[in-house]
Amino acid sequence: MKILRAALILLASLEGGWITFDGAHALHTGEYLKPRLGAYGGRVGEWTRVASALGAISAYAPGAGWAWWALFVFAGRRDT
Repeated sequence: MKILRAALILLASLEGGWITFDGAHALHTGEYLKPRLGAYGGRVGEWTRVASALGAISAYAPGAGWAWWALFVFAGRRDT
């Protein structure tokens, strides 16, 4: 059981680290890291089709400022 817990913590830490790194890179350069070769060469990946189909908008899309504003408002809100 301790090995499973350690493996899950390690995998979650690696995934969280990658997401943080890729997000920081996107904020700095304006685009996410993408593969150069293969089926998805130069593209972000298939998940973008799913996100678009569900109505998700890009954080960098014009007019998406309201989404960032709402995020900060609700993140700072304290319910007592």
